[in-house]
Amino acid sequence: MRNRFFIFFFVMILMNLFASDHVSGQWHISPDESLYEYNRGESFSIEIRLSGSDGTISALGMDFHYPETIIQYDGHTFSGTLLEAWMFKDISQLSAGTIRIAGFTSSGAIDAGTTGTLVVLNFTVLNDASAEGDLTLTGFTDNIAGATTSAAIIRVASSPADVWDVSPSDSLYEYSPGSSFMVDIKLQGDGDDIGSLGFDLSFPNSLLDYDSTNFEGTLLDLWQFRDANLLADDTLRIAGFTTTGQITAPAEGILVSIHFTVKPGADGEGQFTLDGFTDGLAGSTTSPATFRTKAGPGGEWDVSPSNMLYE
Repeated sequence: MRNRFFIFFFVMILMNLFASDHVSGQWHISPDESLYEYNRGESFSIEIRLSGSDGTISALGMDFHYPETIIQYDGHTFSGTLLEAWMFKDISQLSAGTIRIAGFTSSGAIDAGTTGTLVVLNFTVLNDASAEGDLTLTGFTDNIAGATTSAAIIRVASSPADVWDVSPSDSLYEYSPGSSFMVDIKLQGDGDDIGSLGFDLSFPNSLLDYDSTNFEGTLLDLWQFRDANLLADDTLRIAGFTTTGQITAPAEGILVSIHFTVKPGADGEGQFTLDGFTDGLAGSTTSPATFRTKAGPGGEWDVSPSNMLYE
């Protein structure tokens, strides 16, 4: 009987200790909004908010996850937050899309029932971002172990007027074998100012030969550097930069004119497509164009009597 009493007493002590160690389970920690919706290139902040609990916090740790293909982490601030006066607090990048928030203190612990901001995280929406992604908190440790949380969403706002569009100037190019023609690459829109750019033009090299590139009279005419190079038999890279004469929004005009010749015997159709937009053109929209061969005049023989009537 005495042994059973001591066992019961020991179990009760363990249960009390376990309960006191996990009062943090009543904390709730989440982003301050459930939805963040911003345009490409816009900067914004996320407050990590604390609420609830009947225990104090003098040490904590947690991981914040964000979609690195949509937003980039720019930094943080503890100024004006519940952790501002703590002896140690820090944020480190654990991996792409994950940052670790941690801290401890021997004075200025967070009292039970406190509501407020733990840290402010700063982000910028990437210029080529699209769609949406989740913002989540995991890995709660120390005095916030077992905390509850709610996820949030970052969504790229639909703002076609705030980006550049770069596309061939015509939707259809139709020429006979042996013919030479020009494809103008047109810029239009209201994006950020452009002082450097890069993009790739893919073309149907089974039908066309690339001849040359012309920048004269284009928006890049006075740029300090602009060039075009074949990356592959069917891909042309156009790039440039300047410190003067930048393209300012809104703008509309030709970036470059590209000359092609239809191969002898070519027959069929293919696509001109643009991708790989970088620097000032990152995030640009684009539309493809079609190339189609056509039979040239005299492409077929006609053999007939010289007169329709002999009388």
